Amino acid sequence: MFRTSSASIACFLAASSLLLVSGCSSNGTGGGSGGGSTTSGGLAAGGAASVYIVDDSGTVGVVQRYVAGANGATTPSATIALPSGFEDNDLKVDTSSGIYVAGTTSGGLGEVIYYPSGATAPSQTLNLANPYAALGLDNSNNIYVIDASGTGTVSVYPTTATGSATPTRTFTSSLLASLDIYAATADGSGNVYVAGVTSTSANEVLVFAAGATGTPSPTRTLTLTAVPYGVTVDTAGDIFVSENTGTAAAFIAEYTGTASSPAKTITLTGNTASLIGGISVDGVGNLYGLLDTDVNSTDSFSIVALAPSLTGSVAPTRQMTSTSIVDPDVEVAAR
Repeated sequence: MFRTSSASIACFLAASSLLLVSGCSSNGTGGGSGGGSTTSGGLAAGGAASVYIVDDSGTVGVVQRYVAGANGATTPSATIALPSGFEDNDLKVDTSSGIYVAGTTSGGLGEVIYYPSGATAPSQTLNLANPYAALGLDNSNNIYVIDASGTGTVSVYPTTATGSATPTRTFTSSLLASLDIYAATADGSGNVYVAGVTSTSANEVLVFAAGATGTPSPTRTLTLTAVPYGVTVDTAGDIFVSENTGTAAAFIAEYTGTASSPAKTITLTGNTASLIGGISVDGVGNLYGLLDTDVNSTDSFSIVALAPSLTGSVAPTRQMTSTSIVDPDVEVAAR
């Protein structure tokens, strides 16, 4: 989650000025929204093996990995303790199941730290010019750093970038500079998607073309009906956005092709006082999200999994809970 305080997703409705960055699918891509064969749990077969979140209930943030097909009460299959004083802003997982975490140090410096698959200590640290950044990864695991401190700059680094590396290219947008950034990602080809709230309180997703440099204009702008806490993109180029009104049930909208209106929306039944944070689509179209089912009193957090065929007002295909999910950030990654 991108934030300027230690608030968890429970505080979003009470602090609408907070900026945040949600996790999306590990490289911004996933499957199309079609059906395909299903597992015994109802999800499309061949999808993500794991779902990742960050919990900040202890003295340090902890990356938690869960089995993607789990249902009901469960425990993390692995955990990674983040450095002391490191405030995570975003989370992505690469094609080798390595974990990138963007964050801000106790000294106010921006960093991206990388944990190879199975490691509990980082193997590389990329120093950023500013704190507060969102991340994206393309199919080559190039790192897209979306500066959320007000510069409007997107910097692209090779996957091996470390220290004070120079980006391979950058672009800057005045629209990004004035946007309160809530979520961002890159797709497999390197298109960049940034969701947030404008200075006039409009809710938008801005799309920038792969290979953009200089001061490009967005290739597409989606005008949303509610605040976007998560954005993810599948391999067909369909854009999924978790939208939260603050007064009614949150929903996920899917935008296909060049359409300006959603092709479908998904509202989770039995969760009328809900908030859906980060979302992630896997390689076969299953969606994963972090859900708070009572954002106004006693919070109850869970990770939901939604089959590609779901539409309208429905129950989650799978829903996992854990006593380890106490104070989660909004970001989610599936791989």
